[in-house]
Amino acid sequence: MVESIDVANLTNSGFVATWTPRGNETEWTVCYGEEGFDVKTEGTKVKVTDKPEYKLTGLKEFTTYDVYVRAECGNNDASNWRLISATTLKVPAKPVGYRHDFSNEQENALWTI
Repeated sequence: MVESIDVANLTNSGFVATWTPRGNETEWTVCYGEEGFDVKTEGTKVKVTDKPEYKLTGLKEFTTYDVYVRAECGNNDASNWRLISATTLKVPAKPVGYRHDFSNEQENALWTI
């Protein structure tokens, strides 16, 4: 069974999901997709062994993803899905190459609030 899930290292195209196992399990299934997908019929499913973490890559910028994790218990048995949601970052705007330090009174007069 999965006790808790966390995300780290958020970028504009991915993040790392980590989880805390409740028992001694060493195999899990991760299923992820854009927010609101049906974990039973949709999403990308990945088997993970040994280390309770998975790096999601190639995701869309500034998009919320649902990440489900469950422990594989053997004999075709699995724990319930555990869910966490995370939003990838937005790429910062590129600088336009113009700077104004407000030291020129004539330029300052052109600015309005």
